[in-house]
Amino acid sequence: MATRAWTISGSQLPFPRSRVLRARQRRHTQVNQTRIGFFAGQRRFWNVLLRSIHLATMAVAVGGLVFDVSWGAVSPWLFAAVGSGMLLALIEAWPNGSRWLREGRGLVVVAKVVLLATIPWFWDYRGYVLFAAIVVASIGSHMPGRFRYRVMIGKADGEGTDG
Repeated sequence: MATRAWTISGSQLPFPRSRVLRARQRRHTQVNQTRIGFFAGQRRFWNVLLRSIHLATMAVAVGGLVFDVSWGAVSPWLFAAVGSGMLLALIEAWPNGSRWLREGRGLVVVAKVVLLATIPWFWDYRGYVLFAAIVVASIGSHMPGRFRYRVMIGKADGEGTDG
């Protein structure tokens, strides 16, 4: 007996469409159950908005610092970039607590902040340090989920406990 192929978005699946939709709905529900509190339904909106603001303000601030623009012209952009970055980190860490800091994505943010914190001591090399911070952030943003969400320091929550 031949199995009937069902299609979703042009791809053929050897099982009924409702099974795929139920699996997607289960995953969506599981992910959203961890997002409780103020940002429950709006978390993605704020994440995208803050990320866009962060990228735009970082671009202007980095350009100003690299090309030695006056502090008065660069400082508002720099403070906006730092503030939006802090809010982004807060939104990411909020539902997961300290686990986020131990995962690959949290460690990348910590590495970027450490790099940026060295700029006052390496002022003459700030362009290179800023470039390195952008590369670290880009790698962190585009690395596969198996590394982004893997707990790199300590044990994963619930691992190694009796119960």
